[in-house]
Amino acid sequence: MKLFREIIGHQENIQLLQNAISQNQVAHAYLFLGPKGVGKKTTALAFARALFCSCPIGGDACGRCRCCQQVSEGNHPDLYLISPTGSSIKIDQVREIQKKAIIKPYQGQRVTFLLEQVETMTSEAANCLLKLLEEPNQGVSFILLTTQPYALLPTVISRCQILTFRALSTVEITRGLKQTLNPGEKEIRLALALAGGSLGQALKITQDKQLQNIRDETLIMVCSLKKLTFNELCQKAEDLATSKEMLIVRLNIILLWYRDLLLWQLTGNQELLLNQDHLSLITEEALFYPFNRLLNIISKIEQTQRYLNTNVNVRLAVEVLLLNIQQGRYNC
Repeated sequence: MKLFREIIGHQENIQLLQNAISQNQVAHAYLFLGPKGVGKKTTALAFARALFCSCPIGGDACGRCRCCQQVSEGNHPDLYLISPTGSSIKIDQVREIQKKAIIKPYQGQRVTFLLEQVETMTSEAANCLLKLLEEPNQGVSFILLTTQPYALLPTVISRCQILTFRALSTVEITRGLKQTLNPGEKEIRLALALAGGSLGQALKITQDKQLQNIRDETLIMVCSLKKLTFNELCQKAEDLATSKEMLIVRLNIILLWYRDLLLWQLTGNQELLLNQDHLSLITEEALFYPFNRLLNIISKIEQTQRYLNTNVNVRLAVEVLLLNIQQGRYNC
């Protein structure tokens, strides 16, 4: 578990949190929003560690005291981590928070609740949480984490101090990979190509050797769309829609592929490409897409990714996307 000073990126958010601790102006509720794996939970736990620390240094935890060790080991009696049971955070979980929020802290002066994936709350749970946020008890802090703020009640959002966590730069992800796993340059390039600005995802990719083959298979599939009949394209969409989890991975691969085509058209700079090991194919494929159609394809991929968070017909959504990609190319 990291301290604030060990976290890569998000320095503006970290400074805000450190200042709040140093100046004794900690808000009763924070909403951390941003893509999966960019560091929201890592920062939230570092924040909790600093809040409980017996002797914080400049708003950061010392990392050595008993409280710091308890948070690090996951057994601090006043830190509660709440995540979905099944597919959602349920009313019973929030009622349990209500009970614990009125109990005097076991240690020190503060109780902290860290809620993950708060966008999954049932409507009953969300309304119950809203009451807690509207009438907070002294010494109680809430840290809410979400990738989908639009799925939250506006009234819940309005009761929180909002911190936005953005995708990390390639430089930051590379630094994080080298500090943690020290992979080779080929592994780093693959992780950068697939991680979408998420250090957590980059670390996972670097340790999963199968993703190299998945990336290459996906690019071959995308480049072969021009040859497919309508029926073959529909079959390909059905195959892709079989596994939603794998579809999410493949859509990210496709998105970053068309990003590379666009950047190559605009700059011709190999260093900006995420799929640098496929430079010859990028050079060839970029010739067959008008600039405005590349923009449209990227927009359609992002739209399809958003659809996957709804009750959309996945096969149909993928089918429409593949048609858009096929029709966006010259000489289809």
